[in-house]
Amino acid sequence: MSRNKGVLNTKNHLAVDSHGMPVRIIITDGTTNDSKMAKALVKEIPAEYLFANKAMRCKLFYRFLN
Repeated sequence: MSRNKGVLNTKNHLAVDSHGMPVRIIITDGTTNDSKMAKALVKEIPAEYLFANKAMRCKLFYRFLN
């Protein structure tokens, strides 16, 4: 947990299947950058497509996927 503006917070990183059901959940402190968790989140999950927010747009993650 991290403290931001005096409040303890966390961030939930989720990988879900095509039905929206979680297949992997990683909980970090609230100040952890999304792109730092990207590899761990999708590693070894078989998928044809990946939908992600723009926080996952980094060259290292693109190289990991290819």
